[in-house]
Amino acid sequence: MGAPRAGDALTMMMANPLHGLEERLGAERPGRSWVVWLGPLVTAIGTFVMLAWAIHIGGLGIEAWLPIGLFGALILGGLSVSYLFAFAADARDAEAADDRRS
Repeated sequence: MGAPRAGDALTMMMANPLHGLEERLGAERPGRSWVVWLGPLVTAIGTFVMLAWAIHIGGLGIEAWLPIGLFGALILGGLSVSYLFAFAADARDAEAADDRRS
């Protein structure tokens, strides 16, 4: 295998909490990288920025764009996370079907 690389410690620090979260939420998929969580993160941040900016240039203050931006980020970020759950469930269903055929 070779000597550990400098990036391995950072990878493990990121991966362990995310794998624990996946396990608790029922979205665990063995061998899946922590990088898959970048999709929901980018979606949530991008949604917040776009909504906040659109409302801000419309002339409304922080009391309007902050809650609307957070709500939109929560909804679309949650939708992205639901795809991770669905993918894990599909993989478990396919595995169970293969086991029944054997």
